[in-house]
Order: sequence, then C-alpha cells, then structure tokens
Amino acid sequence: MAGFLKKLIVLIRDTYYKLEHKIDPMEQVFKRLRHASHLNLFYSPGLSEAEASEKFEALLIRQKNKHTFWAGVDFIISIFTFFLSPILIPLPGPNLFLYYPALRTVSHYLARRGARHGLTVKERRLAPLPLISDIEVVLNQRGSRREFARIHHLAQQLKLEHLPHFLERYSG
Repeated sequence: MAGFLKKLIVLIRDTYYKLEHKIDPMEQVFKRLRHASHLNLFYSPGLSEAEASEKFEALLIRQKNKHTFWAGVDFIISIFTFFLSPILIPLPGPNLFLYYPALRTVSHYLARRGARHGLTVKERRLAPLPLISDIEVVLNQRGSRREFARIHHLAQQLKLEHLPHFLERYSG
C-alpha cells in the first residue's frame, strides 16, 4: 500500500509540473513571489527608477486582479463539476473535468497571493541593467534564428537559463 501511495504522489506531482509548464510563465513568477522577503528589480536604463517602480506596481495590481477573477471563475467551475461528478463517473477520465479547474483555482490563488505579497514587500532594490535594453531590442526584431541565439547569449550573461523559454512563451 505504501508503494502504491508513493507512486500516486509522484504521478500527481509530475502531472502538476507538466501542467505548470503549459500555463502563463508570469503566473509561475508570481506564485514564487509569495515567499519573497525582499525584491531586486532590474529595469531598462531607458526608464527612471520612479517609472520602473510605478510600472512594477501597476503590473502587480493587474496580476492580483487577474488572478482574483480567474480563481473565482475556476472555483465556480470546480464546484459545478464536483456536483456533476456522479454523472461523469461512468465516463473514462472524468477526474479531468474536476481536477483541472481545481488545479487552476489553486494556481491562480497562489499567484494572487504572490502579487499581493509583492505589493507589501517594503525592502525593494531597484537598479538599471543595460542587458535589459539588449533584450528589448531583440524582442522588437522578432523572427530570425540569429535573434534567438542572441537571447540565449544574453540569458547566459544574466545567468538565467530559463529566460529564452520564458520570453518565447510570454511574448509568443
């Protein structure tokens, strides 16, 4: 029995991670933000520190509102499918009808908490980073393989191995 439970837990965890890679990458960032004790915000040198801070605050507010709305929608869908589950039991794979909206509810809730927490973090360090301007230039010139290679090079310089995947998903 213990072996079965362990396999089930591993299966659930692996499935969750696979699904997490399919959601908005910003959602993953905000889910992790809920544990931050301080924030280091790097911004394009084309902005002033005040502009960067203002844009970040606006982003946090938009994300908090977005995830509040979608957590509510997914929660309602989860409740609805829960009450339909007796009808869905004979169908193969009916758990997907219940578990996916429930998973999305939890994910949106955690992202909302992260955005809300980001608004309350008092210790913020803001600094301009010239490489961000380089990334902006590449993103504005989309399309070529050379630009993709440039993003990989910039990611290596920044020590952000997942940056190309993030930018591809977020800007695509």
